[in-house]
Amino acid sequence: MSQVITAIYEDGILRPLQKLDLSSPQVVRLMILPHKKTEAKASETRPLYGLFPELATITAADMEEAKQIWEKGLAEQSGILEGTL
Repeated sequence: MSQVITAIYEDGILRPLQKLDLSSPQVVRLMILPHKKTEAKASETRPLYGLFPELATITAADMEEAKQIWEKGLAEQSGILEGTL
């Protein structure tokens, strides 16, 4: 089970700010992300940044067309589930 939690690091100790649903002892993996917005290089904050350069060419018109296709498909699926199609 994955969890996103907020913790405070103080005097060498990382302390969660809420109770965790973990057994003891339990090994976990942590990804440390600053809670406050900081200035950082895109490559430091977004691990997939630059991996798909072709996505930079997507226009607002492309996004609108994708939205319309999505909404049409969603309406069709809803109609099938409701028995109206």
